[in-house]
Amino acid sequence: GKAEALASLTQAAFIAGSGAFLLLESVDRFTKPQEVSNSDTGIGVMVIAIIMTLLLVSFQTYVVKKTNSIAISADSLHYRADILVNVAVIISLILSAKLQWTMADPIFAVLIVVYMSIGAYKIGGQAFDVLMDREFPDEDRKRIKDIAESHEKVLNVHDMRTRSSGATSFIQFHAEMPKDISLSEAHEIADEVMYMVEEVF
Repeated sequence: GKAEALASLTQAAFIAGSGAFLLLESVDRFTKPQEVSNSDTGIGVMVIAIIMTLLLVSFQTYVVKKTNSIAISADSLHYRADILVNVAVIISLILSAKLQWTMADPIFAVLIVVYMSIGAYKIGGQAFDVLMDREFPDEDRKRIKDIAESHEKVLNVHDMRTRSSGATSFIQFHAEMPKDISLSEAHEIADEVMYMVEEVF
């Protein structure tokens, strides 16, 4: 789980670095506009790239739903950005080559940088949360407490600790029970509560 978070943090840094490089290039194109050549070839290559990347992203989306992998989620974001880049390239090629609007290229590049930056921030934040063992959101913690306390023999739940590592969730808490029950019965109740929580999380 930690290795996966490190991988996605690296991926987020790579996306951010690519965005910074693209921003520098677009600023240069604002100051020194250039005419686009071989636009038809460029459009053909971009269409093929978009089709292949869409197939990859759709498979990655399926895998992320099955595994909840933040590393694959980060990689998928990278390829989603590639699709946007390719679409933007096609539009800017058409605008630049057919309509002679040289500013289209750097304007679309800046928009892509904004998208990439937001995505890198989200992925980086998720990875950081896993690495720092961040607690579940308050609503999830309340839900766990409510589920456990719904058992007729559980009087109270306290000292809860939660974290995620890859696709695995870790939940622990203290459950107060009536003082007149046996240790064996308390153990059975604890197991029942565990399965109740496990079914939801």
